[in-house]
Amino acid sequence: MKVTKSKKKKEPAPIYGVSLQVEAAMMEIVAYLKKNKKYEKVDEAAMHILATQLDVFHRLAKEVKAEGPMVWNKNETKLITNPKLFPMNQAETYALKIMKEYGLTALARKNLGKMDAAAEESPLEKFISGAK
Repeated sequence: MKVTKSKKKKEPAPIYGVSLQVEAAMMEIVAYLKKNKKYEKVDEAAMHILATQLDVFHRLAKEVKAEGPMVWNKNETKLITNPKLFPMNQAETYALKIMKEYGLTALARKNLGKMDAAAEESPLEKFISGAK
């Protein structure tokens, strides 16, 4: 009797050790950065930090959505702010800071475009520098 192995295609091993949704988003982010020549090997550490913060935010956001922003304090039988909101908001803030550094937000992309344009000489500047 011949035993054959299944030819089922395996998913690639997660690079960042985070949820599948965050892993997929990180793959898109890195591909975008590479395409725009804004990614180098040294950026891997920042991408791991970003992945971790996005994963924390994603996981806690799901829990807060299910539980609500206010929860019952069992000891004092009163409503309190969900204790998961603070770390969720912190993770979002840290992730956004990294994303802004890499031009991954709409405003950051707009500002980076302005900086790139400012770095190039305008036609007037070329004309003036050519006249000297």
